Amino acid sequence: DRRPPKMPPVQSAAITESNGAKADTDNDKAEDNGANLKPSTRPGLTPPAPEMNVGYNANIVAILVKLYLFLDGCTHNGLTHLVNVYLVAIIGWTPLDAAWIWFTRDLIKFLTQSWAGGFVDKTKYKKSILSAAAIMKIISGVIMVTTTDMAPQIVKGALDGMITSLVVPVTTAITLGAVGKTKFHRKHAQLNIMVKNLGVSLSAIILGSVAWAIYPNIKNVFYQFIAVGTLCL
Repeated sequence: DRRPPKMPPVQSAAITESNGAKADTDNDKAEDNGANLKPSTRPGLTPPAPEMNVGYNANIVAILVKLYLFLDGCTHNGLTHLVNVYLVAIIGWTPLDAAWIWFTRDLIKFLTQSWAGGFVDKTKYKKSILSAAAIMKIISGVIMVTTTDMAPQIVKGALDGMITSLVVPVTTAITLGAVGKTKFHRKHAQLNIMVKNLGVSLSAIILGSVAWAIYPNIKNVFYQFIAVGTLCL
């Protein structure tokens, strides 16, 4: 038999290309499935921290923070200028004695601002810190309307310093977490400062007018500490 031996069938180039394309498609699907896995199910990866919903709830949070800052501005720095005038001109303290309250406030600010910023970044109880600051405002008001002794007034100065150190980083962190980095830098950072300064300005005008009207019995204007602290809660 001189017939040539049978040769194995040769696949055409079209069939080979089709099989290669099919293999590539399978590999792409496998990669897509891996990419779509939740971070907690992918080996070697940890799930990201949950993000706050940047929507209706985020806007409410941002507005509440600005309201808190406005109220905080109404007792900015513990109304130190008005307190000093009251203690020196009405109560009869010497300027040196009154200056100790101012010194205590600034010393506490100097010692706690760096620590407060780091603590706020790490803790998840930011709202509780704002509540604590509000309670400190109420305590300051109680001190102002009940006593003019040196020791309680020094305590008030320390509380004022702590409030100043805590409020700014906490409100900044809450706003940033609510609205996101882009909106914070474009809009909300400036708005927070503007709203607080508005509170400072209005408070100076209103309290100055009230103190002038009821002089020399200006102790009653310090009930504002208690009112502002209660509203902040």
